Amino acid sequence: MIKTEKNDEIVIEEEVENKVEEPEEKYVVEELKSIQREAKVHNLTMKDFDLFETALEIRYTSLQLHKFPVEFSTINRDDRKIVKSFGVTNLKLKNWNIKKCETKILEIKNKKFLEVKTKEFILGFEINLKDDGSFTIINNNYYYRIKENDSIIRYLEIVKMFKTLFIGESFEIKGKLMEGSLSFENRIEVMKFELLEKELSELDKKSVSKILMTRNTMYSIALLNLAKDDGEIDSWVNMKKKGYEDLIPGDKIVVERVHELNGVGYNLKEKIIPLDSIVEKELINHDFTAYRRKCKITLEKISKK
Repeated sequence: MIKTEKNDEIVIEEEVENKVEEPEEKYVVEELKSIQREAKVHNLTMKDFDLFETALEIRYTSLQLHKFPVEFSTINRDDRKIVKSFGVTNLKLKNWNIKKCETKILEIKNKKFLEVKTKEFILGFEINLKDDGSFTIINNNYYYRIKENDSIIRYLEIVKMFKTLFIGESFEIKGKLMEGSLSFENRIEVMKFELLEKELSELDKKSVSKILMTRNTMYSIALLNLAKDDGEIDSWVNMKKKGYEDLIPGDKIVVERVHELNGVGYNLKEKIIPLDSIVEKELINHDFTAYRRKCKITLEKISKK
């Protein structure tokens, strides 16, 4: 109430309340109503994620088994020079007898390496080179590359030989300019070549021999073997997507990706179905993150486009 004075006369004026609705409140109410939708299934692809990997996929990438040709190095070999060449030698490891090897000592980043090179592989170990020319292998830096091969049977033999070598079995190098026995052990490499041996052993030796000459991923080859059996694969998956505003708790997702296979007459469609719905703690500031989510994987052979 407002009281004013006018010519010795007291005037009482009633204050009128302003009942105009504030548009901000109305907007907030409408926005809240807009997100109260029913939970739904989102059909997504790999392009929708910043990170997406299944347990089986992680198994291969953690061992650095990405694709053919199989290769690995603990050192950058761009800058290298020959210290000594031993010419043509033979390498003998248990029942394997590899002839016509090109063997030499190289210097790479001030370290000495013994390198054995054949038409099927390259293998190098860091060595301790003594003043008298003798040397011993140091269980430290190493590198290898198994070259492409159109024969799975022969390729599998090289894989088995590498596995045996990394177990620590003694191997002999013999030639006109050198002769001696050496050994090298690395258990991670043993695991890698055991897994590679398993996948190659399960491949059809006739119909997919060309896959070794192309750049198929090891994960695709593993799925190729799994596709022989009907039914679903139990696994888990890691997923991450930044700025995904369309997801709400209760939603489910289904992810599809196509593996384009070289050397066979079809491709593989992989469908990954996480079993549980999205929960609130997986959605923070419009970022979706979920780790080790149980899922089902189905595989379907599809024609090439």
